[in-house]
Amino acid sequence: MIFAEALARPLLVLHAVLAAATAGAVTHDLVFLRLAIRRGGRYVQVHRLFTHLALLLAGATMLVGSVVYPTYRIRVRAEFLEKANPAVPFVFDLKENLGTLVLAVLLAYVFLLRRQGLAEDRWIRATYGLLSWTAFLLVWFNLVCGLAVVMVRSV
Repeated sequence: MIFAEALARPLLVLHAVLAAATAGAVTHDLVFLRLAIRRGGRYVQVHRLFTHLALLLAGATMLVGSVVYPTYRIRVRAEFLEKANPAVPFVFDLKENLGTLVLAVLLAYVFLLRRQGLAEDRWIRATYGLLSWTAFLLVWFNLVCGLAVVMVRSV
């Protein structure tokens, strides 16, 4: 018996829902960063909310995915994917590593935002933009790759 194997499917659905919510949060974060820089005011607070929400959702997504991972590793990857299509496990491993990078980017983003706020310095704002775009691209890439892997074979 594999750890949490009986819960693997519902947890996989939860993992996908959390990943989609994370994608929504980083998308909104990117939009509200632009509005906060241009217009200020209430957009700054909404931007902060979506930045923190994105970090929280990314952490929850990774946590739920970590519970599902042993079942995936044995029942899907070892028994099916490595024999049927060797490229799919590579894409999944890339997705997993980039998911860890998403957490690091979002942690750096939240840390900088708490420390500096939306300062007038253009380099700080450029750093916010870089972190926000990086999180946006990584999360969306991970969401699409994860859904593509599940379409090949699910737990």
